[in-house]
Amino acid sequence: MDSKMLCVSLLLAVFCLWYTEASPLEEKYGEKYGDMEEYQRGTEDSRAVINDHTAKVASQSARGMVNKAKTTEAAARSNEQLSKDRQYYYREYLKKADYHKKKALEYEQLSAAENAKIAYHESKQKDWETKARESDVQCRDAEAKYEQSYTRSRELKRESIIAYVQAAMHHAEASGDHMKADRAKDIARDMMRKAESLRGDASNHYQRSEEDKNKARSEKVKAHQNADNSQRHHTACRAYDQEGLKTRLSSKANMMRQIHSSLLAERSHSLAREDGLAADLSHKLAEELARMSEESGAISKINSGEERGYSNKVRQDEVKAHELAVSKRMMGAEVADNSEMISLAQAKDGSLDEGENYKLSTFYADDSTKNMLPDSRGQMSYGDE
Repeated sequence: MDSKMLCVSLLLAVFCLWYTEASPLEEKYGEKYGDMEEYQRGTEDSRAVINDHTAKVASQSARGMVNKAKTTEAAARSNEQLSKDRQYYYREYLKKADYHKKKALEYEQLSAAENAKIAYHESKQKDWETKARESDVQCRDAEAKYEQSYTRSRELKRESIIAYVQAAMHHAEASGDHMKADRAKDIARDMMRKAESLRGDASNHYQRSEEDKNKARSEKVKAHQNADNSQRHHTACRAYDQEGLKTRLSSKANMMRQIHSSLLAERSHSLAREDGLAADLSHKLAEELARMSEESGAISKINSGEERGYSNKVRQDEVKAHELAVSKRMMGAEVADNSEMISLAQAKDGSLDEGENYKLSTFYADDSTKNMLPDSRGQMSYGDE
């Protein structure tokens, strides 16, 4: 309707212009020519020519205006469709920006969890180092005690010369103590080797925890980069929306920019997916390290049980050495007075020797987890309890 009204108004304007220009021509030609008939014929011919030319011009201008109106209407529809497309893309980019924000928060949470795991492994590493140092100290103490036990056995061997009857018995006991001391030294060396292996395992776990820490840091940096990329995409969407509102006619450039932004968004989505896969791999590695830590803890528990059994054996050897020294002094004083006391002492020492040999056979088992020691009540108990 607007285009039709515009065409009609243009036709009326052309007709009015022609009419106002035709009246002065009649006056001019009426003054120039005296003959009215010739003037009328000339004016009629000129009017016909002018009318034909005016009609052609008016029809051409009308067709041009109609074409312009159609072009304007098509451009308006195109701009309306472009505006709808921009609104749709704006909503889609807002959704993508929210999605990337959620992903960034998830990556931050995963990074915090990885940092907590790293701190846990560092604390475990410190505990393992402390236990290794304690085991070294205990091994040195045990070695010193067995050196003292060996010295005492030599002293007992020298003192056994005082009494001929007691010499053979105490010599055998000293030889047994010497063998036990050598066995204890071997056990101490084994414990030191185990402590060294535990220290090596602890250093390996520390290196792996450092690697996990570096991986977690790289994952955190990637998460921050993805968050920054999503923030930039969100800002770019707002800028594109403002440009679309200001410049509606630059549709092709805006469409190219939006396509470029969509490609960037897809690329950031693929990067976020790769980061998620890397985070899953780091989680699996952390689980493997936790399993290895549990195995090392079980090994440490077994070694601690062996160390407790070893310390119990050391205490028993010290008690026995003290009893032997007391019995030797008592027997050395009474050997000249009463031979029956010597026989009773020999029987007592023989029973003690059999008991100690039984304890030794039960302690030095092939399987360290099945070593059994008698407690204070005379009952048998496992070495790792």
